[in-house]
Amino acid sequence: MLHPAQQLLHRYAQGERDFKRLDLSQTGLRGSDLHEINLSGADLSGIRLCEVVLYRAVLVGTTLWEANLRQANLEQANLCRANLRQANLWRAHLSRADLSSARLSGAILGYADLSYSRLEGSHLQGADLQQANLSHADLGEANLRQANLMGADLSYARLTGADLHQADLTGANLQGSLLRGAHLTPETQMAEKWQRVWQILRQDLDARYLVDMDLAGANLHGAYLHSAQMDRANLTATDFSGAILHTTSLQGADLRQARLFQVDLEGSDLRGANLAHADLRGANLRGCHLGGADLSRANLQAADLGQAILRGTTLDAQTQLDSKWRQVWRILNQPRTLWPLPQANLTDAYLRRACLRLANLAGADLRASDLREADLEEANLSQTDLRGTNLRGANLSGAHLQGSLFDEYTIL
Repeated sequence: MLHPAQQLLHRYAQGERDFKRLDLSQTGLRGSDLHEINLSGADLSGIRLCEVVLYRAVLVGTTLWEANLRQANLEQANLCRANLRQANLWRAHLSRADLSSARLSGAILGYADLSYSRLEGSHLQGADLQQANLSHADLGEANLRQANLMGADLSYARLTGADLHQADLTGANLQGSLLRGAHLTPETQMAEKWQRVWQILRQDLDARYLVDMDLAGANLHGAYLHSAQMDRANLTATDFSGAILHTTSLQGADLRQARLFQVDLEGSDLRGANLAHADLRGANLRGCHLGGADLSRANLQAADLGQAILRGTTLDAQTQLDSKWRQVWRILNQPRTLWPLPQANLTDAYLRRACLRLANLAGADLRASDLREADLEEANLSQTDLRGTNLRGANLSGAHLQGSLFDEYTIL
């Protein structure tokens, strides 16, 4: 009579794939190709499955306690709720596998490939994940107490609600990982950089002093950093999308390739900041000081630059910017006379001390713009809308103002 493992291999070779609730405990199938097999609910405790191919296998609720799965191929396998306590998965291939709610306490997963895997709600207490690839993995609500994650790649992993009490993440790569709501203790070993990211997401007041801090590649999506001090900070490729950075000081900060999509930077000081290749689409940059800032190849489509200071700002042909704000930048940084600006939309623009001598601004919309101390000598301002415009100290000698619109908020 054939051994249970041999029976399985024989039936599998005949095209059978459904082996639910089978008892194969303490047997061996080393190196076998069992792709897409269904072993849901089976007892495979203590089984020897080194180098076995279980690609896209269904192992829902399967018992694999103390199983030897070294270098096994479990890519895209469904191991939801499986019992893998004390299992040996050293260098196993588990990319895109579903391990949600699986029991992996004490498991050996060193050097395993768990990229893009689902591990939400899994039990990994005391597991060895040293040098494991967990990039883009979902570890939400996972129990990682006392887990060894030294040198693990957790880039862009989701750790929301994960329990990291006494876990060791020394040397782990957490670039882009989501740490919001993760549970850490003083015993959790993690680089200061990632500790600070976690504190920022917790809105710890002490975490707002970030001068000269290295936060490159951090995921600070939706962070609240109102009035933070971040001068000269290294923020390259940092994700600030949707964050509140109102009146923040970012002088000389390195924000190259930073994701600042729909960020609120109103009133912030970005003098000398490097924003080359940054994504600033839909950002609120009202009243920002961008003097000396580098916006080469940055994307500012739909960004609000009302009253933003663009004098001395670097733009290039690849900078994506609404035509209105590029025109404001030209006026401030390419001074000339006889600017042809009839019907121009320059509402809410910061044009203080701009050279607009002999400019043709007939019919232009200058509502709420700042033209203090601007040179408008002999400019054509006929039919121009100057409601709410600040013209204090402006040179208006010889200017043509026939039919221009003023209101009680216009300052002359």
